Amino acid sequence: MGLTGRYLRPYWGRMAAASLWVVLSVVFGMATALSVADFMKILFPPEEGAAAVAAAGAGGGNLVAGALEGVYVWLAAMGPMRALVCYAVVLFGLYGLKNVFGYLGLAGMAGVRVRVVRDLRRDLFGSVMGMEAACLNDYRKGDLLSRMGNDLTEYEEGTLCAVEKLVWVAVSMAMYVGMLVYLSPRLTLVVAAALPVVGFVISGITHRLRRSSRELQESNGMLTSLMEECVSGLKVIKAYTAIGFSNERFGKASADYARLRTRVLRRMDLSSPVSDFLGNCVVVGILLAGS
Repeated sequence: MGLTGRYLRPYWGRMAAASLWVVLSVVFGMATALSVADFMKILFPPEEGAAAVAAAGAGGGNLVAGALEGVYVWLAAMGPMRALVCYAVVLFGLYGLKNVFGYLGLAGMAGVRVRVVRDLRRDLFGSVMGMEAACLNDYRKGDLLSRMGNDLTEYEEGTLCAVEKLVWVAVSMAMYVGMLVYLSPRLTLVVAAALPVVGFVISGITHRLRRSSRELQESNGMLTSLMEECVSGLKVIKAYTAIGFSNERFGKASADYARLRTRVLRRMDLSSPVSDFLGNCVVVGILLAGS
């Protein structure tokens, strides 16, 4: 995080603004999730009677449901059809605001990513231009071009996207954990107990992915250097009838890059189903503990 933090430092204000949009998106998402079930219980009570359901809702429940209970009763008094139409409009507005604020948060973080890569590319180019001619002989031209091109793209898609997701997840988790603690401290302990296991598994996948990504960048730099050398020295290669050797050398380098790229993509695709499976295990644990 040293290099990334240094280049992110000038844009903390933009990141804070994007985090605010994320907070608003999570707030409207939570409001929607907390209100639907309570409204449906009041609108369509069981056969024992609406009074019993209303009394049960008034005696317990969370603060949000209690604050909205009067609104629910007022809507239910309109009749099922009119109440459903009015509530559907409210839900449409809540979902719309949730997605609008979510988009603003993502757009703000995307602007930060682009600016960080721009600054990094500018400094990298300036560093290369300031090098002594003798020092340039120690580097391959293709490797330098790869560093300023493909490697920066990989950096944006890897590290900076991870920072963006970290901001989103940290804000969302803090708010949802606060809501869970308010609703049920005991069940929150079940979630807290499962977090180290989930974090250990995900960190293992991330560590291997980071190591494979470094190997992929080195392989990509070698492949780019090889292409640049072959194109620049094509006349010499033809003069020495070394086209077959060059094709074989390039084919081996390309196969190595494809193999490493496949490994990285497979590990990236593995993180999503593993996270989903562990999340479902936590939900099952909550259901068992809650019952």
